[in-house]
Amino acid sequence: MKVVPLRVISKNIRYATKKPLKGEELWSIRKDYLVNELRFNSLHNESALVCCQEVLHKQLQDILYGLRQVGSWDSIGWGRNDGKEAGEYSPIFFRPTVWEMIESEPIWLSPTPDIPSIDPGAGSIRILTRAKLKHRSTEFIIVVYCTHLDNASSDARRRAAEQICSIAKKDLELPIVMAGDFNSEEHQEAYQTIIRSGMFHDVGSSDSGYKYGNSHTFTSFGSTDKPPTRIDYIFYSNPVISEQNLHFTIQNYAVLSNQFEDGVFNSDHRAVVADILLCSG
Repeated sequence: MKVVPLRVISKNIRYATKKPLKGEELWSIRKDYLVNELRFNSLHNESALVCCQEVLHKQLQDILYGLRQVGSWDSIGWGRNDGKEAGEYSPIFFRPTVWEMIESEPIWLSPTPDIPSIDPGAGSIRILTRAKLKHRSTEFIIVVYCTHLDNASSDARRRAAEQICSIAKKDLELPIVMAGDFNSEEHQEAYQTIIRSGMFHDVGSSDSGYKYGNSHTFTSFGSTDKPPTRIDYIFYSNPVISEQNLHFTIQNYAVLSNQFEDGVFNSDHRAVVADILLCSG
């Protein structure tokens, strides 16, 4: 049996605002904290995949520069406003020496998914980054989704979750990993739509593997205006029929700290990490 140890990291990095909230530092200060977190937690897993949200183009460049100090890294993603560099990305970072990009596409979470567009009830344009990757040494193929659902509208989140599940039906012959900020707690619309589809499983709610760290994934910047919640997830889907007979086995799950002794928050979200074995046979 062939096995690929896969580490998936999901992190909403908080866009580089020029008007920081109370307790928030500018990106120029937060940058090294955040890049070092991603670098440290992916350094010794060559197959690691890093999925981020709220990434502006300059932040994408900063993260790539930091990751490339310790190896070969690339990314796939598009600015949601124009499908190029404008607006927030939901990028997927990967090592091109380990993974070959087979397919990639931006999908707008709206009635017109092929062009930059907004759900009629949403507060912002929202995008799904879809990538099909082949592991070079084993030739295992997986599909990776990274997304950030709307923060303003419950109905828009539900519609986006339904759209993602519809997209996933076309990928069910392959293992799927989906990571992101869903702006939905476990009892709410988007999460329930995804779980009730029967296609996806929440790594953080799995009875398999070991769990470490926090429970809440959103903390704000220490203020009391918004209570801590769990809204960031890593989901997986095992293929219904797989020519390679592939499946995922959960090893570990963690929600990491976003603040240490000096008091600087690297983001208003904590990183979510899953160690998953991609197995054949």
